Formats: sequence, structure tokens, C-alpha cells
Amino acid sequence: MMIQCYNYIYKLSLSTNVSLYYYHIIVVLFINVITFINVIHLLIRYIMQFFRIDMIN
Repeated sequence: MMIQCYNYIYKLSLSTNVSLYYYHIIVVLFINVITFINVIHLLIRYIMQFFRIDMIN
């Protein structure tokens, strides 16, 4: 899956400037998704800790 994605991006980068613009959008979206997932992961860990503390009390 990742290899296909890289091949797609590579083909885009070989194309016109418009494709490079789309490539930039794809990269930004990808980074945003990863950041979003990390934030959710941290929130879930925080909530789980909160529940554990609540259970102990």
C-alpha cells in the first residue's frame, strides 16, 4: 500500500506543476492525518489514566 502511494507521488512529481501542487496538498493532508491520529491516541491514553484513577478511588 505504501509502495503504491510512493509510486503515485513519484509519477505526480514527474508530471506538470499542477501535479506538484496536488502532491503538496497530499503531503500536507498526510501529515495532518498523522498528527490527528497522534493527538487522538494521547487523548485516549489520558482518558484511560483518568478512568484508572477514578476506579482506584
